[in-house]
Amino acid sequence: MRLTNDEALREVLKRGRAIRNRKDRRSIQLLSCVTGVLAVVLICVIAALSSGGIGSVGTAYGSFLLSAEAGGYILTALIAFVIGVILTIAIYKYRSIERRKTEEIEDQQ
Repeated sequence: MRLTNDEALREVLKRGRAIRNRKDRRSIQLLSCVTGVLAVVLICVIAALSSGGIGSVGTAYGSFLLSAEAGGYILTALIAFVIGVILTIAIYKYRSIERRKTEEIEDQQ
């Protein structure tokens, strides 16, 4: 069976979308794994830097940040925030590059 030009173009675009969807699913799976690993690392760092370990409950007041033992918590929070910002910016730039590539391909056709 021979396809017309319009049908062939639709088939090519359909296959391109399927390939893009598979690539996006792989990216989401990778990001999910990285997020899980980072969460475990964050918990381990908090446990290592805190004086009591994971199971200990100190005080529920905000003034505990003024104690000498709070440096680990602050350092861990700062590192987690910076990693989150870097990952957010990287994902945003990656998506904008992919969007531009897709728009260029669609404009050429």
